[in-house]
Amino acid sequence: MVGALMDKIILRQVLSNLFSFRTSQETTEYFISVSFLQFYPDGAAVDLVSPNKETLQLVTHPVIGRCSSLFSVTAEWKIHPEQVESDVCRSKLQLFSLAGGASKTDLRGLTNISRFGFRVIPLLKVLDQTLNPPAVSDSLLHALLKDALTGNNRTFLIYCINSQGFLDDETQSALHLAQKVRGLVTKPTSVHWNPRSAEQELRESIMELQNLILLGEKGKGSADKVQERVTRIQQLKEALREETLKNETVPGKSQLSQQSQSEYNEAQERRRQLKEDHTRLIQEEVAKMERDLAQEQPPTESPQRELLVLSRERQVLVMHIEALRAEAQQAESDLQDQHHRHQTELHCLREESLQVFRVFRQVSEEQRKISEGRYRSVLLEAVQDATYLSAQNQQLQAENKQLRKALGEIKDALAVRGDPVADLINQQR
Repeated sequence: MVGALMDKIILRQVLSNLFSFRTSQETTEYFISVSFLQFYPDGAAVDLVSPNKETLQLVTHPVIGRCSSLFSVTAEWKIHPEQVESDVCRSKLQLFSLAGGASKTDLRGLTNISRFGFRVIPLLKVLDQTLNPPAVSDSLLHALLKDALTGNNRTFLIYCINSQGFLDDETQSALHLAQKVRGLVTKPTSVHWNPRSAEQELRESIMELQNLILLGEKGKGSADKVQERVTRIQQLKEALREETLKNETVPGKSQLSQQSQSEYNEAQERRRQLKEDHTRLIQEEVAKMERDLAQEQPPTESPQRELLVLSRERQVLVMHIEALRAEAQQAESDLQDQHHRHQTELHCLREESLQVFRVFRQVSEEQRKISEGRYRSVLLEAVQDATYLSAQNQQLQAENKQLRKALGEIKDALAVRGDPVADLINQQR
């Protein structure tokens, strides 16, 4: 869609119809995602819909009139809801709002479209790339437009013409542009996909691109191709993470935590069993001592009976001390094992944290280099634009002087000849 005068009405009507249809289909469960991308003249893109459910803020931009946008609604539902891993059907609606125009005024800088792309509608460049495919496309908007015009879609074009457009050739240019778009062939088909298969394909693509990156680091491939592959890997990793979160139902504990808890329970059970065995042995020894004293029946107050009782009690105490010593040794052994496990877990967590920090630093460095390169390219384009505009201004001033000089000569010639047209020219001036 070209122009932004009807954006609000169209978007409101689309959302109203979509959610009305969803409410009427009570038996089908839908997963609906919405995005609203805004594309700036420097190639940057921002999603105006907050993914963190935060309050949306009004976004202002100095070149908002030269920004294109894409409103996208994606609906997904299971073909067989009763199955756990059923195939999923997907339907997507995309509304493009493209800045610029197709008249001669807008096409004046078409030869320098890389520098004056904000004036020319992006659809023209996409059509040119479709006929003459470039080696590498560095624009997200152009890639999305090309996919919408030649992929699995049904395409409709709405061109909004200002009232001034009837005074020049904008109407003819718009019809010519629509005829070109009409010549593109799309192949709309039903989109069915399986989450497991998609996840496996993403993993294979990530491995393949990682291998290509490794080859690129050894000197094979250009810097642009390597950068394109890095961006593709990041997109695939993000898509894989989202698919994993969708398919994951109940998060479990980590394997290391489960192993630690199991070993702690086993040690506690060993200590409890050892204590019960020692208690049983001591009780048996006390019962045996009482039986022996009852069978011997020495005089109640005799020294022999007291000596016998003391010797038996000494045996019981020695056995009790040995039992306590064994329990203490077992507890100390379990404590040492637990300390060793905790040290191992701490070392693993430290290594994992260091690895995360290394990856974060590497990604930050890559992002910094990418941002620096983009800012340098924007600065270079700004300098080129200033140079080009200055040259054009000087050329127009020179042409204006020549036209004024020629007009003065014509007026002088007419005045010498006494032609009344000279008086008319003076009055008009």
